Amino acid sequence: SNALGFGARAARPRVAPAAPADDTSALAGSGPPSTMDTAGAAGPAFTTAAAPLRSLEHLPVRLARSSQLLVLASAPLFERLMPALEIFAWRLTGGGQDMIRVLPIGTGEEEASALLAAVDAFHVMHARSDKYLPVEIRRRSARAVETAGMAAVNEEVRALFPAVRDELVAARRMAMADSVTDEDESRSSS
Repeated sequence: SNALGFGARAARPRVAPAAPADDTSALAGSGPPSTMDTAGAAGPAFTTAAAPLRSLEHLPVRLARSSQLLVLASAPLFERLMPALEIFAWRLTGGGQDMIRVLPIGTGEEEASALLAAVDAFHVMHARSDKYLPVEIRRRSARAVETAGMAAVNEEVRALFPAVRDELVAARRMAMADSVTDEDESRSSS
């Protein structure tokens, strides 16, 4: 598990034809899913001083070998630079928008509104670099944004808006269906 806020799952096939679901021989790798969420915002427990730099250096390879990017989304996640860079790197390594799964963390009205606003108004210029990261990673992150261009990073992050909105609507519908079921059960038991 990494502490950036997103996760990569399974491997993308290296060959053009899709392999059957039970055939993993055509997959580049099939390691356990890697999940990142906002809980890591306070800082991960790295075992060595070089671990964060290695993690950054290996990010494109890890993403290129993944078939899905899992985003455990909350408003604070979209205030941070590293998750934005990971979304951007996902797209650069061939990951499609349809291969991103967004799971909102909070589904209450306030959390949902804050999350939608954070994605919609995202601008990399206002994203903060995590203070627990070594200076070298923060420097490289800033250089990555300069190289890619702010508009390109902003566009990829904001492109998540429809997926976030759809997941929030689905969660709201499920909650409403559950409350109707609970009401029906309480009436039938009376």
